[in-house]
Amino acid sequence: MLDNRSRILEGTPFLHLLTASEVEVLVLRSELAPSAPQPTGSVTFIKGGVTIGTASLNSSGRALVTYTPPFSERNTEICFDVQYFGDSVWRADSVRICKLVRGARPTLTLTSPSSTYTFGLPTQFTARLTFPRELGMVGTQVEIDGNGPNSDFRDSIILTPGVGEATGSRNITLPLALANGLQLGLFGTYHASGDLFVGATSMTLTMNKIATTVALSGPTSPASNPMILTATVSYPTAIPLSLRPRGRVEFRDGSVVLGMVDLPTSGAAPVSQTVAVVLNGVIRPVGVHNFQAFYSGDDYFANSQSVVINTTVQ
Repeated sequence: MLDNRSRILEGTPFLHLLTASEVEVLVLRSELAPSAPQPTGSVTFIKGGVTIGTASLNSSGRALVTYTPPFSERNTEICFDVQYFGDSVWRADSVRICKLVRGARPTLTLTSPSSTYTFGLPTQFTARLTFPRELGMVGTQVEIDGNGPNSDFRDSIILTPGVGEATGSRNITLPLALANGLQLGLFGTYHASGDLFVGATSMTLTMNKIATTVALSGPTSPASNPMILTATVSYPTAIPLSLRPRGRVEFRDGSVVLGMVDLPTSGAAPVSQTVAVVLNGVIRPVGVHNFQAFYSGDDYFANSQSVVINTTVQ
């Protein structure tokens, strides 16, 4: 017979209260026989003279069982007597392992009723924390972190405690530092408090640009040269005051480009931007013309176009 020895795997040195937790051991080859085959067979886990489970060694020599600490073992150290029965090569061995029982690990979820997520606009998110009914919570805050290309922001949701769960909702304004169609990773974290351990969750959002509309106005038919066409680009009132659309408006007569005007880049950001083009005798021939305005869009605002205005030029 060759000697063998066993030791506890490195890892979390505690179990979670009222939660099925893994108790694991690793049966190693003796250092005197490094080329010998991996130990096989089974391991029994005993607590207080009562067998809580028997498990076979896997190909790496590991064996584990699950144990759910009752509330009476809260904040105590519990010990397991582990017995390895040996095989045709390796001798039987035993070891005692002890672990501290800590709080239960809660389950955290993060949801949103929205199906689309837009730059700079508030979106409602709901955090829900569930845990064993016997336990209470102290902290009531879920931290929200966002990670994406060129984006890093933080917010929080306050939970209202209940029996076995806590929920809370908040409108969170999504960051502007992403390009249209890119994904934002949203992470929720509940930090350990009272009898509860850390809870974490995440969700992925695909960002969309802010919708715009274009309204075009012009002279009443019949119209004469020169004439003025005016386009107004509008967008939601909920956007931050510091944000305004950039880009330009293109005026067309059918497929013919009549002129292009950049949107204003200074001043307060109202709910719309208005630009105009003066057409000096360029509308030919006499007859009906189909005017339309097109907004190009920018990094955060979507492009849009007006309806066609049919104007008779004389």
